[in-house]
Amino acid sequence: MARYKLDPAEAVVFALAGPIIVWPGFNELPEWLVEQIRLERLAQNIRVLTGQEDGDEATDAEVLAYLHTASLAVPLPPEWCRIYFFLFAKYAGEEQARRILGPFLPSELSPDEERELRKLRRWLRRRAVRRFKEKLGRDR
Repeated sequence: MARYKLDPAEAVVFALAGPIIVWPGFNELPEWLVEQIRLERLAQNIRVLTGQEDGDEATDAEVLAYLHTASLAVPLPPEWCRIYFFLFAKYAGEEQARRILGPFLPSELSPDEERELRKLRRWLRRRAVRRFKEKLGRDR
């Protein structure tokens, strides 16, 4: 197995109880978001097992959790605000997001924003799997 890959049994445990990467010092997340992360990780496991994806990226809910906690600690640069707002709209629903964000709600991400989002997804997944494997007592 590759360093950041999980076998199927580990993947189920990771989905249900694996670490969620947040900004340091901001460990509390809304329960609905924790549940959403678990559900998205389980769905991702099915896609990985059926060969639809390789599982090397964190889910949108994981990215939302990280950006949410980061935004509580530091002002986000404009491109990260747009990514955060874009993901927020996915979970809040377009109508509510439009009511809250108004003209700041992006309808799509730029290619550069997509690239940065993908890099963050990969970083979050590597970090979460590394912490998970450390808890299992291997791959130190």
